Amino acid sequence: MDGGGPAVTVLAPGAARSRAAVTAALLFAGFFALYASMTARAAMFGDAFDLIPAAVRYGVAHPPGFPVWVVLAHLASLVPLGPVAYRVNLTAAFYHAIAVALVYCSGYVLVRKHAPALFAAFALGIGSPLFVAWSLQAESFSLNDAFAAAIVLLCLAWLAEPARWRLMLPLALLFGFGMANHQTLVELAPLPLWAAWCGRKAIAREPRAWRTAALCALLLVASFCLPYVQTLLASDALTHWRFGAARSLPELLDLIDRRTFGTFNLVAGRAEQGGTLFERLWLCVATGGWTYLAIGLGLVGLALRRRYAELAFAGWIVAVALIAFCGVANVNVETEIARGIFARFGLLPLVALAPFCACGVYAAQSLVRDARARTIATTVLAVAALAGAALRLPSLSLAGVQDTRTVARDVLAALPPRAILLCASAAIEVVVEYYQQSDGLRPDVTAIDYGYLMNGDYRRDLDDRGVLVPDAVALPMSPNEQRDVMVRANPGRPFFVVGDRPIHAPGPISQPLVLGLVSQMIPLRARIDVAAHYRREVALESAPGYGDVSAGFWRSNGFSDEIRGFYAGGFFVAGSDAKYLGDRDAARYWYERAAAYSDDPLIERELESL
Repeated sequence: MDGGGPAVTVLAPGAARSRAAVTAALLFAGFFALYASMTARAAMFGDAFDLIPAAVRYGVAHPPGFPVWVVLAHLASLVPLGPVAYRVNLTAAFYHAIAVALVYCSGYVLVRKHAPALFAAFALGIGSPLFVAWSLQAESFSLNDAFAAAIVLLCLAWLAEPARWRLMLPLALLFGFGMANHQTLVELAPLPLWAAWCGRKAIAREPRAWRTAALCALLLVASFCLPYVQTLLASDALTHWRFGAARSLPELLDLIDRRTFGTFNLVAGRAEQGGTLFERLWLCVATGGWTYLAIGLGLVGLALRRRYAELAFAGWIVAVALIAFCGVANVNVETEIARGIFARFGLLPLVALAPFCACGVYAAQSLVRDARARTIATTVLAVAALAGAALRLPSLSLAGVQDTRTVARDVLAALPPRAILLCASAAIEVVVEYYQQSDGLRPDVTAIDYGYLMNGDYRRDLDDRGVLVPDAVALPMSPNEQRDVMVRANPGRPFFVVGDRPIHAPGPISQPLVLGLVSQMIPLRARIDVAAHYRREVALESAPGYGDVSAGFWRSNGFSDEIRGFYAGGFFVAGSDAKYLGDRDAARYWYERAAAYSDDPLIERELESL
């Protein structure tokens, strides 16, 4: 396989090919078992609160709909194995185990050696914290990675044997169904085009090649459109408003086009946009782990061995799926939540490039002439790298993480009967409503998602549920002014807010009375019995398990800073109330609890003042 041209053969015949197939099957089984043991038993922060209900109810998800994921996850939800959330989360373990096995196959296609190909599989499967983290929770990205790994494998096989140009047929199906799952798969479009260019002579000799190409185009369009029939049918069956519903062709086109976010925008809010290509690129590489170092060595190995066709193949992935995407993406990754959201998009180039780890091992082996020394050296280095990665696995496990349930419980514990709860935070907006529906918690509470208030259909749905939402909330005004419009319209029900600071701020008619994570909105001139309120704070925030949420990035998908900041705010107010009442020891206790959750300088200043 040396030289600039493609390889002559992909797999050695007979026993070697069978051994490769058996190895791939064992890798899938082993990694699926590993990931299943670490998979989250509850919904995790992020899109899970939208995706899991869509899967369980065979419904619709947020734009662009992800119908392929929804259909497959719905089937998984029917398997009688543990909690429903665990069943759906297991789909990520399943898809990523497939991806690991396919990466091994692609590595074997590249070097025709089992050991380097195995190294590539393990470098991805346990070497990347990003890959491991998203193997343990429900997301459309994991299915996207399985599609990407399959596409890379077929394209490498085609590149190695140009006569196998009919592989364009299954590739068309993979791209069609794959893009109906996640549109970022289009970033791999240059790969089959490059394989076709390298094998253009073989295609030119076949008179029916253009007919096959036309069939590919038809299959691509049909396989992309077919899954969206599920979206139309599920939307038509809905009795309440649902973000992502599409009951007509124009609505379906808007859904696919992601018009709500802006067609080429990853995020809709201007405050979340910005940043530089380098910041996003560095985030993708850093969260990918040392796997990218192994990939880089593999590309160097290809260059040294003058494998220019394969090197260009990898170059297309780097140029389009990594660099170009980071250049076009409009996410400002300064905050931890933004980093957690954007890091997921680094999975596609990571998975697509992972097979090239095998080339680095193979090239290194070729530099050492003595067979025994070569075996010892490569074995020691591989074992050291993989052992280091394996030691980190327990810290990535989500099996015992119940953070989202804890947050929902702590929020609802502060609310009186029939309360209205306005949620205004990407970290918490749908957490409460999810557990109301999945666990039957506090059905008397009406949770409102602040981010949807601009949608007229959502406001009308809230009216049907007994909450008056005047259209005036859609007018340009500050969050606390929008909140007070709703407070005025619903005088007969206690009104609470949770989330970002602006939603808690005093407004035209109300002021916040902080109680843990939430604030009750009371009249501006209302007198507060601080001693009685402090007793409520102590009872709530001293309850067993209160605030028991993880501090790690990987266990919260980047949401931990914000969530723990909300808890710190409640502890800080309790400390301030204790200080007002003259109990300096209690004030110190609460300030120290707040400091354990947040590094806000204001907390340190209050501690120093005691």
